[in-house]
Amino acid sequence: MIELIQRLHDTVTHLDLGLPGFTTQYSVRSDQHGAYANYAGSKFAFLGHLVDVLQRVDCSVAIVAQPGPVIDLLEDYLTMKHINVKRHDRPSLTPSQTPARPSSEFRVELLSSTPNSFIELSQPPILMIAFDASFDAQDPQIRQLRERYAGDRPDQLLPVIHLLVTNSSEHVDRCLPKSMPSPLRLKLLVRATYQARTNLGGVPTYVPDPSDEPEGRPMDLSDLQRAVRKSPDRKMSRIASIIVRAALSQDFAANWTLGAMPELQLEELDDLPPTTSGSASVAITPKNDSARSRTPISRADTPSGRKRLLVSLKLQHCRPR
Repeated sequence: MIELIQRLHDTVTHLDLGLPGFTTQYSVRSDQHGAYANYAGSKFAFLGHLVDVLQRVDCSVAIVAQPGPVIDLLEDYLTMKHINVKRHDRPSLTPSQTPARPSSEFRVELLSSTPNSFIELSQPPILMIAFDASFDAQDPQIRQLRERYAGDRPDQLLPVIHLLVTNSSEHVDRCLPKSMPSPLRLKLLVRATYQARTNLGGVPTYVPDPSDEPEGRPMDLSDLQRAVRKSPDRKMSRIASIIVRAALSQDFAANWTLGAMPELQLEELDDLPPTTSGSASVAITPKNDSARSRTPISRADTPSGRKRLLVSLKLQHCRPR
């Protein structure tokens, strides 16, 4: 079950990561891998909007991800976007490739979530991004980096944004208390992930834009449907702009306007404890992932299957402490 949950975490990050033999099943160039990542995971799509906003800003961002295919995909994706990328999980074997068009002073520092030797970043980053479930805010190295590169911020820690997809296994995992006994916690994690699967990605929302209005006639249902399909991309772009404004300010928390993490939408969990973890995370849920659990519906006739209830598991956003 632990292996299953890890595969679900990976699938939320990139549709193909949960498949066996991901690193060997494709014989395509790295730039094609990077281009496909934009469609295979909303985290990559959101990151694309974020770096588009920052490309003309003289600053850097640190991204923490698990070693292996994820960090390789990130490097391919950012290289495709003509971003100056530096990896700290391995020594540089070849000089950096010259991008197809002139790059800005913006830089991304790719960090592995596994312990490394001493890391010296090229310049103090304005933001740290926790890209996947491997991120641990309590890791001594992460804590040290956040303290060292806090700058003049009043809270003395570099802010962290954790990218999550609403109602995914990773979202559920962040909501369950870490202090719970391991067998019970795993049981609830599997159960809640299964029960939340129909709401993966959250409820679609309409983000209006002047281009939605047709010329010479009122907006009809087909116009609205097209606008709703475009809304996730618009939502990501607006969220990216809000995060950049907060990160470039001296007081990140004071300029944070995205609110708290969305609630989980679950069936009743009989063993759910009354309190939740104090973990600090930010849910970035710009669009629905198409990954779905294939577990047979075997509990449809149980009391918990018949009763529907909204379990409020609110977490505060990742505010530097």
